Amino acid sequence: MPGAGVSFHLPSAENGIEHVLEEIAASEVVIAEAMHGAIIADILRVPWSRFVLSTPFTEGSGVSEFKWMDWLFSIGQTGTDTTHIKLYRKSFLHGWLKKASGNVLNTEFLVKSSVRQDLLKQLGAIRNFSLSSDATINEINNRFFEEIAALKAELNTVHHGDRTII
Repeated sequence: MPGAGVSFHLPSAENGIEHVLEEIAASEVVIAEAMHGAIIADILRVPWSRFVLSTPFTEGSGVSEFKWMDWLFSIGQTGTDTTHIKLYRKSFLHGWLKKASGNVLNTEFLVKSSVRQDLLKQLGAIRNFSLSSDATINEINNRFFEEIAALKAELNTVHHGDRTII
């Protein structure tokens, strides 16, 4: 994986969102931490895989997991793999200090010199990618356009007392 056509994208990149969308559309696969990246990849019909960076400072796993499960269920992809990447290491005193401090002290630390290598190794090992079916995407699109049509009809309807003018 390292050096083999790997790129990193943020929607706020200097080339703009259009460039990011073009890059995702041109990709063979997408490995995303943010659910938005997986959603865009799925919409653009690019297989994707999810990874989770585990640090003591990230959003609670239950919040993120709920969001992901909700979306995955909606596209029929509940059996997808998730790669968990732990960037922080625990000191040999971690358990004792957490217990002695009433779960206040955290002795996890980041080994900066190995972050890039660890990330590339673990992300490069991902072999299972997901993609919702074309039928699922078509069904979602149809529902979306039906809702837009209903909203337009509602907005174009004027009510005057007990009379409705379309």
